Amino acid sequence: AIDSYPLVQWKNGLFYFHDTPLIEVMKELGRWYHIKVVFENKACLQTQIHFVAERSEDLKTVVKQLNEIEGVDVVLTQQELSVR
Repeated sequence: AIDSYPLVQWKNGLFYFHDTPLIEVMKELGRWYHIKVVFENKACLQTQIHFVAERSEDLKTVVKQLNEIEGVDVVLTQQELSVR
C-alpha cells in the first residue's frame, strides 16, 4: 500500500516530510521558492527529519520552523539557503 497521506497534505497546501533526509527537504524548498541551496555541512545531509509547513508561508517563516528541529541549522540570505 502506498502512503497517500503526504500527497493529501501536499494538495492541502502543505509541505509534508516524514523521516525524510534533510537534503531532500532542502531541494524541495529550493525548487518551491526558486532559491539556490548550499550545503556547507555535508554531515547533516542524511539527517532524517519530520517537517510540516504551509507552502503559502514566506521562506523566512519556513526556515525559522526548520531551525526549531534539533540538529538543523539553515541560514537564509538574499541569494541562497545555506545548511550549516
